[in-house]
Amino acid sequence: MFDDFDFSALDSPEYKEDAVREDLIAPLIRKLGYKASGPVRAQRSKNLVHPFVMIGSKKNQINIVPDYTLYVNDQPLAIIEAKGPREEIVRSHHVEQAYSYAIHPEVRTDTYALCNGRELVVYSVSQWNPILHVSLSNIDKHWSDVEEALHPKFLSNPELKGFMPDFGLAMLKVGIKPGTLQIMILHHLQSVMRAEDDLYVVNTTTNAGDLECMVSLDMSASHYQQLLDKLPEEVAVPIAMAMKRAPYQMPLDGKIMLSCAGTLSEVIDGEYEQFVPIVVSEITEVIYDPTVQIKPYDPKKV
Repeated sequence: MFDDFDFSALDSPEYKEDAVREDLIAPLIRKLGYKASGPVRAQRSKNLVHPFVMIGSKKNQINIVPDYTLYVNDQPLAIIEAKGPREEIVRSHHVEQAYSYAIHPEVRTDTYALCNGRELVVYSVSQWNPILHVSLSNIDKHWSDVEEALHPKFLSNPELKGFMPDFGLAMLKVGIKPGTLQIMILHHLQSVMRAEDDLYVVNTTTNAGDLECMVSLDMSASHYQQLLDKLPEEVAVPIAMAMKRAPYQMPLDGKIMLSCAGTLSEVIDGEYEQFVPIVVSEITEVIYDPTVQIKPYDPKKV
């Protein structure tokens, strides 16, 4: 992202926080999707009408005006404060001031961040340690973490944090066309749900390059029944019962392994994200192994 920026400029005593704001923070928030106006916007230098906040019985004067307040639909969701390259932005009075601003009744954001040109540190008012601490010179390698901390989609829908990228969508983005045949060999199934009378959705994971992705496998009722028929009765019956009552879903914990073929579908708009399922056309193998133990997905290790 900052390939054209010479980070040795930060060593100059003449390089101040206004330069950090314009050279580094401004392009960062533009890449995150914030604009000067509109429903997703970044407001410069929001002043407080009453620059004090009560913490217990102590009245704290707020001595900063954050460089950017990030809004979605006129709701402030985060602030970003620029500091000079020689300023400390972890457990310092700058962090204390940013926290006081974030919890002010005129703002009330859960997320606040500081950037000194060398590092970007993001905090949550509900956690002690930073939720993100990255070097700007290495930010491309951690861009998914930056997005999860500050992207408008995640700030306005915190429940999306930790979602795996969708495999089908990744395939379309690299030029694979809808309708292309996909072969899945012994993938560990994570869960199954009944979406409609003739549509069952099974989830598994796979890699797209170095990126671990979630795969949605769409099955007709007949293919779903083929899956059940290949399982031991003591496994198949609880699944079948779960599909007959709300919430019409059941975790599978990777103990069922499936080989199948299917075609890449079109983009589907979900409640929070877009995804591209694989429409199953053939089930070739099903193995049940009760000894399988899979680790929960950790987005920080992807």
